[in-house]
Amino acid sequence: MNNKWKSVKKELPEYMETVLCVCVNKFLQTEYLHTGYLHTDDEWQANYDGRSIDVIYWMPLPELPNQINE
Repeated sequence: MNNKWKSVKKELPEYMETVLCVCVNKFLQTEYLHTGYLHTDDEWQANYDGRSIDVIYWMPLPELPNQINE
């Protein structure tokens, strides 16, 4: 698995694939991490509530640990 940040200007994930996103809040001029998915050609949505998010970078989610409850 390639866990490097990808620019949305150069590469996009599959539609509806949940990925880790670097988002930008243009109003507050801040960046933050979120999980989301590409809903249409130019619309990203947050994974938990479906609201629109502005994504600038993304990467595949990391794999879960082999043993979650040790």
